[in-house]
Amino acid sequence: GKGHELDPTTLSYKAGDEYLTHVCGRSNQLLILLDSKGRCYTLNPRELPSARSQGEPVTTKLDLQNGAKIHDLIMGGDAERYLMASQDGYGFLVKLRDLSSRQRAGKAVITLKVAPLPPTVVAEPEQAQLAMVSAEGRMLVFPVSELPELAKGKGNKLMSLKGEDRVSHCAVIGPQDQLNLQCGRRTLTLKPADWAHYQGARASRGSHLPRGLRAVNAMRPVLGNEKKKTQDEA
Repeated sequence: GKGHELDPTTLSYKAGDEYLTHVCGRSNQLLILLDSKGRCYTLNPRELPSARSQGEPVTTKLDLQNGAKIHDLIMGGDAERYLMASQDGYGFLVKLRDLSSRQRAGKAVITLKVAPLPPTVVAEPEQAQLAMVSAEGRMLVFPVSELPELAKGKGNKLMSLKGEDRVSHCAVIGPQDQLNLQCGRRTLTLKPADWAHYQGARASRGSHLPRGLRAVNAMRPVLGNEKKKTQDEA
């Protein structure tokens, strides 16, 4: 709808508030909030104040547990699948309907020892690959189909980590997609033939990214059809 034309980072906020994250969807879809302790909460989008207002605290509708903070938002159809993962390299697939709860206190979904990673939508689990990058600059790519689908839990090991290393970013990519990695001021673009070099078995350590490009700030898939569209417009 027209609401998607808003730039949420430019909206006005109450003193002390600032932009965290946003999600686009329709008012008849599920809106799920994930907290820093691995619990999920459900809000009805129709009951939320207008984007033109300064909003209201979600704690007026939810009871956050044990000092938890809202970490991320998901919005979509109830049969959509998402990757739920944590920085210690464990995760699983879950259907959006399994994250939904009518309880103000939400429901425990992902078992965490460290922080969760942002949930990632998985459009075509049969063809998709999961790309993961660790803080020390290793990257691993393997088929999403190797992950279990659970309603809750810790999941399976996705990537082996040594010492204090943590998974910093993950992305779901299709066979024709490229990956853009932001590394400081430099951008590393990996076409399918390039990211194929990082493919390995689930739960392995992956391979080092090139020297000077190991401190990844962000990782974003560029869909195969997005590239074609850009070329057509050029």
